[in-house]
Amino acid sequence: MTATIENFNDISHLLRKNANLLIAEDNKDIREQLHRSVDKFFPNVFVASDGQEALEIFLKEDINILLTDINMPRMNGVELVENILSVNEDIFIIVLSAHNNSDMLIELINLGVNNFLPKPIDMAMMAKFFYNACLQLKSTLKLKDDTLTLEELEKLEELQILLEDELIDYSRIDSLGSVQ
Repeated sequence: MTATIENFNDISHLLRKNANLLIAEDNKDIREQLHRSVDKFFPNVFVASDGQEALEIFLKEDINILLTDINMPRMNGVELVENILSVNEDIFIIVLSAHNNSDMLIELINLGVNNFLPKPIDMAMMAKFFYNACLQLKSTLKLKDDTLTLEELEKLEELQILLEDELIDYSRIDSLGSVQ
């Protein structure tokens, strides 16, 4: 399926409460264009003008998807990615760059970046990446829900065993009382 800005909306409604996007871009015009382009698809879009500001926002908010430039003041995109992944390995990361430095791209891929988006930005490609990010987020959330359900079942089984043990003990006490 080819994702476009229009059909991205098909799954964005599933994530209204869960998908939070952080855009880290030092170029004000690009940052504002990106924000306007994606604001209608995500319940919360946070913007930062450099890597340090992005990290501060990330640490305060529940961010699921990061769209970051590489060359930024105070903290570059590579440092930002390293810091964020040390806190949350599940975040979906899309890197923007006007430069095609293959060594840097390899480093980012090895760090765990999901996608690379060259500048100038191809909006259809960006929509496809967001679509993939939302599918991954949906799967991650379902897995977490399933894990919680499994943990709840395990606790219920433990409780059932305890209750059965208590019932056996009560039956023994009751049988001792009826013997007397």
